Amino acid sequence: MTAGLGITIGSANAVAAATTLERPDDPTVLRRPTIVRLHDDGTAELGEGIGPRVFTGFGSRVGDPVGILSDDGTSCSGEDLTATAVSCLLHASPPHGAVTVTYPAAWPEHTVDALRGALVRTGLHRPMLMPEPVAAMHWLDSAHGPLGDGVVVVYDLGARTLDVAVLRTGAEPALLGRPLSTDEVSGDVLDHLVTTHVLGAVGDATAGLDLFDPHTVDALAELRARCRAAKEELSADTDVVVAVDLPGVRRDVRLVRDEVEELVRGPVRDSLPLISEALRIADVDPSDVSRVLLVGGGSSIPLVAETISFELGLPVTASPQPADTVAAGAALAAAYTLATPVAAPDPIPAVDEAITTELPVMTPAAAAFTRPALAAAEPVESSKPGEPLKSRARRFALIGAAAAAIVIVTGGGLAVGTLTTSAGEVGVESAPSTEVATGAPTTTGEPTVAQGTAPGGGTSA
Repeated sequence: MTAGLGITIGSANAVAAATTLERPDDPTVLRRPTIVRLHDDGTAELGEGIGPRVFTGFGSRVGDPVGILSDDGTSCSGEDLTATAVSCLLHASPPHGAVTVTYPAAWPEHTVDALRGALVRTGLHRPMLMPEPVAAMHWLDSAHGPLGDGVVVVYDLGARTLDVAVLRTGAEPALLGRPLSTDEVSGDVLDHLVTTHVLGAVGDATAGLDLFDPHTVDALAELRARCRAAKEELSADTDVVVAVDLPGVRRDVRLVRDEVEELVRGPVRDSLPLISEALRIADVDPSDVSRVLLVGGGSSIPLVAETISFELGLPVTASPQPADTVAAGAALAAAYTLATPVAAPDPIPAVDEAITTELPVMTPAAAAFTRPALAAAEPVESSKPGEPLKSRARRFALIGAAAAAIVIVTGGGLAVGTLTTSAGEVGVESAPSTEVATGAPTTTGEPTVAQGTAPGGGTSA
């Protein structure tokens, strides 16, 4: 059984899922923070790192002619950094025979072309690119059987944005109308609300904190991470305790699911007009929508499914791991290409006196940008079965995530922003008119990177 591999480079997490058509509901998932670190020897790491050449936020800069500067002045394009992240996941993923890389549905064609060119430069020949909601539809079709002709809304609540797309189902899923996006509702917004609530429970004890002290900044980042983890645990549990450990302040704060749901209820309800607007643009009546598919890590909060189902009167479906749905669907799309026979080209008839013309040798022009040096990874099968993928990089390593905090004083409270979000999300609970697919995707043991791949070695996130 040859696996198909699906890769999604999100704003906070990069996910690779490998699956086969024989076991479509049990993908192997690898997840890393979307942070690329470049070393002096040309190697690259995917994950959190400390150094002068660490890049974040490059997914939203694909196709931008202005490069992204690191602390030491190194400039890299968004598409090359994204391709580097893809290459790191390829190197660390299980053996596979075809690869599908996803991208936001709102990207214009020239942005998609920029990413395709960067992937080719890394050695991924003829990469198969697919919009994220279309990849999610492949998962839905596999988990719930052939959907037939109909309309589905994909509600993608990610770390930085909420994206809503309307799709026609059937043999070839297709986008209808125009995908919409907003940053007013996102995982980061919800994390901010929970963190502010916890700090408020501590009271005046935080009044004397020095917000410019590096120790305070690090402690607030750790608190933000614990609040995010608590929010995720409350998707399955009814209460959780958050440890507040700040300079001079040590206290445990108990969070109950009901109070956290009250915190996030407003932003979730505010997101519903985006669904209505997407349907209006697509010229689709809400009564024609068969279901709303929830994807993205933020969608694991039960309140999201409950609110959409109750307010809009639409059935809601989510996988046990909404954060992995797009990558799992992309992996299924890649596996389908392996199972589909490709017709051999017709033979060229022989000609007794063929006329040939000698063409001059063309030298490619020098690249007009600086891109990260990629190390030579071990051969990995490309999208064409049997054809090895030869990476131009020498080696890769992956390291664990560590938050870097930005501390903001707002309205007498503390608001903490981090560069990364959680590595995993808890599955959505069953709610009225809500479906949860059985057979939760299982993350098996993550591949180990060979020793010596990068200075300091690599560790799992």
